[in-house]
Amino acid sequence: MKNEVWNLLGREVNIGEKIQFIAHLYEEDYDIPVTLINGVNKGKTIVVSAGVHSGEYPGMAACSILSEQIDPLKVNGRIIILHCINTQGFYTKHERFVPEDGGNMNDVFPGDKNGTLSKRLAAFLEENIIDEADFIVDLHSGQGEQLLSTCIFFPSTASEEVNNASLEVAKITTINNLIASRAKSGFYSYATTKGIPSILLERGGLNRCDRKDYEAYIKDIYLILDHFKVVDKNEKKSQEVKFIW
Repeated sequence: MKNEVWNLLGREVNIGEKIQFIAHLYEEDYDIPVTLINGVNKGKTIVVSAGVHSGEYPGMAACSILSEQIDPLKVNGRIIILHCINTQGFYTKHERFVPEDGGNMNDVFPGDKNGTLSKRLAAFLEENIIDEADFIVDLHSGQGEQLLSTCIFFPSTASEEVNNASLEVAKITTINNLIASRAKSGFYSYATTKGIPSILLERGGLNRCDRKDYEAYIKDIYLILDHFKVVDKNEKKSQEVKFIW
């Protein structure tokens, strides 16, 4: 079935079109680089996000490359790419928090349009992105002092349907360590409380942006897009043993 013209974040995206622009937080002077891809045929809406923590670079690099590689004429459904959510932290070289108020974007949901900057940003994401999504993939990595084991967090305290759908997708990636999370106040975890299956991926660390890490993220995203038939890459899900913690 053919797709429809898409209106999001004040932009109109035609069928088979990709647009890239800077979204603004409630008309404030706060930049969020976004790519919107509206496929030719109807399908799921997949969100890929990075920069919730501003010193975690592999996910941002992966988003940049994916936004250029994906051909909207070969997409079923829609893709939202949020290249960097905590842009103020990125610009000012804060590793983790929103510098204006010290908020951790992985622990400020639900948002508040009348609150501090991080709470307003959370409200903006809830209103414009979470409500639009069928699945969210949030890309993270270790910061300056962290060299993490590669892993995925999936929800364990959302509805059974959301928990199972999130775990099913986690299993098809190249990542073997899957961690059941009780979190509810981050971008991906709050989305699960609203009925949106979501996962958080961790790869790399020490503020590095190694090619092996962002290329692995790109492969994971294509596996997920292929799973939902949003992009047909003929990718095969990982056959390696998964460890659920």
